[in-house]
Amino acid sequence: YHGGMNDEGGWTIDSCLITDQEEITVPDTIAGNTVTAIGDYAFAGNTCKKIVLPDTVTYIGESAFTNCENLEEVVFGKGLTFITTVPFNGCKSLKSVSFPEGMTTIDDMLFYNCSALGEIYIPATVTTMPQVYLFSKDTCPNAVIVTPAGSAAEEHAKSFELPYRNS
Repeated sequence: YHGGMNDEGGWTIDSCLITDQEEITVPDTIAGNTVTAIGDYAFAGNTCKKIVLPDTVTYIGESAFTNCENLEEVVFGKGLTFITTVPFNGCKSLKSVSFPEGMTTIDDMLFYNCSALGEIYIPATVTTMPQVYLFSKDTCPNAVIVTPAGSAAEEHAKSFELPYRNS
């Protein structure tokens, strides 16, 4: 992994050089520094099928997993609070996503060109939702938001006429 210290005193992974494994488990420390962020484009184009993030990661940057065409699953750690713009663009094999309880903020167009995507679980703790849609029905035809009744995610789905069901 390449990266460096961030403003919060943790380590941000800026790029991943592991390209020959089906599963990548990101460590919670690198060179004695706690991994707290996945930077912009950090895993872009990676060929793995599964990525497991530690509980120490609180932030995922723009296009972090863009064009990971084989990526089927991302396991988020319990510490994730914020995920920014189009992190999963072109992840054509991504089947479902379950964001952790405690997460608070989701940015614009998380899923674009994720044609295999089904359920997207968004907990009630997410109170800040995108100003534009979470995904496009054209590029994610089977996607459905799964969320508790009365949540910000339910309101987002209604506002943008996206498929949803209550958990």
